[in-house]
Amino acid sequence: MRIAGIVKESIVDGEGLRFVIFVQGCPHRCEGCHNKDTWCLDGGQIADVDSIVGQIKRLDTDVYSGITFSGGEPFLYAKELSTIAKEARALGLDVVTYTGYTYEQILADIQTEIGGAEKEIAEAIAETATESATEIATKRPTKRPKEANNNSHKLDLLKNTDTLIDGRFDNNLKDLSLAFKGSANQRTIDVKKSLSAGKVVEY
Repeated sequence: MRIAGIVKESIVDGEGLRFVIFVQGCPHRCEGCHNKDTWCLDGGQIADVDSIVGQIKRLDTDVYSGITFSGGEPFLYAKELSTIAKEARALGLDVVTYTGYTYEQILADIQTEIGGAEKEIAEAIAETATESATEIATKRPTKRPKEANNNSHKLDLLKNTDTLIDGRFDNNLKDLSLAFKGSANQRTIDVKKSLSAGKVVEY
């Protein structure tokens, strides 16, 4: 996994005090982006997942609210970040993930590979809470087997994200009054409720 950097103390990337990982590489390249240094896939530095998890385990959970994945595009590293997210949540920390994709686009990718409608995916998550997303995917037919594993990790990251802030930054809709997001088209989504309801549920 390549990262642009880590901010160990942030109050602008989600509620409360947060540990923020900025991943390297972004396909969206939004006009007006303030993190252009994260666009190049070959930039940044290689990061070890175990090392990052070690840093998170040393956080004072009485002080920190959670961790945040930003970038760059976090879903490019769904496998690595889902591992980190699980470890953080086990410590009682919540997980915020920023993405230039919409919630619907992420679900469409997952559905294409593992099959089933959004409600069925939510049921699979609920029924197999202790299983990995890869194990869930193997129980469903795949249309493009070579890509299925990659998108199963997207499901794993999604289900281990508490809050998803989705959508490309739109410079024409820029609004500095918004909390934790840059433009009015972006949404702050309760992932668990959204999966259960079969539709987007915003905070």
